[in-house]
Amino acid sequence: ATVLLRANGSVEQLDAQNNVRLNSANGLAVRAPVMHVLLNESNQPKDAYFSGGVEFAENDPAQKTAGSARDTDVEFDARGRADRVVLDGEVQIHQQAGAGKTELQRTLASNHLVMNLLPTRTGQAQLQSADATGNAVFTSRATVPGHAPQQTTLAAQTLKASFAAGNQLQQINGAGQTLLKTVAANGDIDSSSGDTLQIDFAPSQSSPPGKAAPAQRDSSMRSSASESSPLAAQ
Repeated sequence: ATVLLRANGSVEQLDAQNNVRLNSANGLAVRAPVMHVLLNESNQPKDAYFSGGVEFAENDPAQKTAGSARDTDVEFDARGRADRVVLDGEVQIHQQAGAGKTELQRTLASNHLVMNLLPTRTGQAQLQSADATGNAVFTSRATVPGHAPQQTTLAAQTLKASFAAGNQLQQINGAGQTLLKTVAANGDIDSSSGDTLQIDFAPSQSSPPGKAAPAQRDSSMRSSASESSPLAAQ
């Protein structure tokens, strides 16, 4: 690793290569061939750039998340808390969580992903929004013991999601060659396509975690089928 110091002795820049690994106190682990970090005068990170094929994983008590991308840039606030994450190139996100007896598995694939975060006092960042662009595909699979799985797939050139407190998914908006496909537990398949797509999600206090409210579609959609697969982040 190469460390560049300021005149006052504080670290200004850190560069590392060859299987770089970083682990945070909140369970986030990042691995990449190349890392470039800029720090402020309080030795807090301002920007961290990982390249050459990035892999990351987070083991949260409520959910497990893993992903990969060609390059990843993490921006931090003045206190060194991540507030924006940008992933580029063959982005893949995989998440597994439980909602009561229901097991949820989610995947997201796109060419580019931007996540805006709101740091909290607990150290766990609140996800405010996530914008996936370039052949974005989101899949949610819900399985209840003793029943066949139910699966929902959303695809569009752009998928934008907004979140409420507790990282609960509020809304997804899709634009450009949108597709909504659901496979019910009984095997029934329903799909609709169009130019735009909007899905609103019921708040957790009025429905089981991840329960989606009926989908709202632009008039250009060719189907009016409802969507009710668990999609919300835990």
